[in-house]
Amino acid sequence: MALPQDGQNANGLTKVTEIPKGKELIFIDPTTNEGGIITLEDLTTQILKNLTSQTFALDQGNMTLLAALNQLNSNSSGLKFIDGGTITQAEAQSADQAAQIVFDNKIPVSEGIIVFVNFIFAFRYSMIVQKYGRGDYGAYILFGCNVPTLTYHIKTAGTWN
Repeated sequence: MALPQDGQNANGLTKVTEIPKGKELIFIDPTTNEGGIITLEDLTTQILKNLTSQTFALDQGNMTLLAALNQLNSNSSGLKFIDGGTITQAEAQSADQAAQIVFDNKIPVSEGIIVFVNFIFAFRYSMIVQKYGRGDYGAYILFGCNVPTLTYHIKTAGTWN
């Protein structure tokens, strides 16, 4: 790409969708007509520094983007993904029984934890459950392939409603 000639119309320059590394950009202050040259890498660094230090008004209050990401990351610690393995027909006679086996044996007992569990019992199933430290259960939803979605609201330990 050749440099523009003196007096060349900027609208006549070739349009690009990406600036190659190592290229320099020209900037001009429209009020003072002063300007300079900056590399793409230096400009990128400046933009990132400004984005990471600037405070934004978010739903959680005023904070930087990094603080918001850190808060989101720390709040997701109550979310667990578990592989429930394969339940055989010798162990369970129905998907409900297979889900109960997985629920009782694979899901950690921890107050307020929300768990996404996948297991196989003829088909692949997924559950969204919550189990409380005292042994009470929260909502339980069983999704399966070629079967209707089953929903349970379980209130006390060992009781399926």
